[in-house]
Formats: sequence, structure tokens, C-alpha cells
Amino acid sequence: MDPNKGNGGQTEKYSWTQTLTEVSVVFSVAESTGELSKRDVKVDFDRSKLNVVIKGDTCASGELFGPVSPEDCFWQLDVADRTVSLFMEKATVDMWWNCVIKGDAEIDTTKVEPENSRLEDLDPESRSLVEKMMVEQREKAMRERGFVPPGPAGLTSEQADMLRKLQEQNPDMDFSGAKMT
Repeated sequence: MDPNKGNGGQTEKYSWTQTLTEVSVVFSVAESTGELSKRDVKVDFDRSKLNVVIKGDTCASGELFGPVSPEDCFWQLDVADRTVSLFMEKATVDMWWNCVIKGDAEIDTTKVEPENSRLEDLDPESRSLVEKMMVEQREKAMRERGFVPPGPAGLTSEQADMLRKLQEQNPDMDFSGAKMT
């Protein structure tokens, strides 16, 4: 099944969405069940299992697709909308879930559309790596179009070309302190 706009899916009992770090699940409670209060809801979060009972009806029970951090999971009852919402923090981030409970209807995660991330949201090490990759991509695109990006200050174009070739042949080496004579 194709994922919904929130990169999740729909089952007979609930709908769900996800990001790379969390999963949200919403259960709609029928009017016919009568008045709804927090005493009617029982949710048990475990690292690998979930159990949800609303007004005596087991709405979800089983092994989760991936592990969660139970201490970072919570639920909320909206009496006016007659919904119970679960918010679960994934213990293994950077992984799209196919389903919430193993055995439930699965989505095609190859069709998931990741949310846009901003450089300032990344940790310093990841940000530095992404910025370096962006610069390298720009330089490669310029070389492919016949434009040569300017070399380090003080180098002739011949020396800059030689340094660039060395860098391409040895991508794991740091040439930032190289001196050409």
C-alpha cells in the first residue's frame, strides 16, 4: 500500500504517521460506545511491544515493527474529537517503518517522502560532512561544465590543477596544509 501524506498508513482500527524519529498513531472511538474518559483507555508501551485497550476493546496488540524508547512515549485522549493519540519515539532512528504492529497492513517504504531537514538541525559533525559534500558537488558540476573553481590562494593555475588531480586521486588525504614550490 502507498504511504499516506504523513508517511504512514491506515488499518481497520487506527491510522498512523511517521518521521525518521517518531511514530504517531490515532484511534477513533465510535459514538456508539458512549461517554469516553481516561479510565476507559489502557496503553502499555514496551521497547518492542504495544498494547492498546479502549473501552474493553483491544485496538492494537503485538510486536512493534521496530524498537521504541518507552520513557519517551505517551498517549493523549481528546474527548471532543473522540480520539486516542499515541506518540512513540523510535529507538532506532533513520529507519522507515513498514507498519506499526507486525502483521498489520504494510506500506511501501520506497514511496515514502522524507521531510526536509535543515543544516542547523544536524549535529556539528554531520553538518560539517554535509557542507563538505555540497562544496564537492558544486566543484564537480563546475568542472563538468568546463569551469574550473579557483584554487588555493598563491597557486598558479597549473599548480592548482595538479593539486586538484592529487585530491581526486587520493580522496581520503587532507591537502589543506599542502605547500607547492
